[in-house]
Amino acid sequence: SYLGRKSEVIITLLNYCKEVGKANPNYIEKVAYDWAENEIDTLESALAKVESLVSADRYANQIARMFEMPASPTKKQRGFIQNWQNLNFSMELIQCAYERTIETINKLSFEYINTILMRLHNEGVKSIRDIESSDNNYKKGKKKSNKGDIIDENYDAEKYEILVNNV
Repeated sequence: SYLGRKSEVIITLLNYCKEVGKANPNYIEKVAYDWAENEIDTLESALAKVESLVSADRYANQIARMFEMPASPTKKQRGFIQNWQNLNFSMELIQCAYERTIETINKLSFEYINTILMRLHNEGVKSIRDIESSDNNYKKGKKKSNKGDIIDENYDAEKYEILVNNV
């Protein structure tokens, strides 16, 4: 109340904290300050905030289970997850990116998964069916040399040899 919140907003806040199992005064006050900073001062905005928080928790929990994480996601990991949710990534696409990450680097890496997802997003990929087309486009632009370096398909060995000889 000392933050200027209406009683129905305070009750909604208290119910939310109780539902998530964090009804200690420090957590309640922290959430209250956050709501005050974000101008959540009506019942409608409080209910919308609770719905958003519950949705984010549900999405994060699904991903944590999918990734077989032994602990809750860290703040940084939650940032990635929130971004994926904001971009409307399906669990199917996230699962695909996760599997590719494990197959490639053999460990969980939110940064690596995010790189895959952002590439897919930038290419307009929305479903698993679109991934094959995206992969083909990606491979067309890159080619592996014998040494494992990624070179442009338009690589001209003759021009390179002339350049090296001039140096």
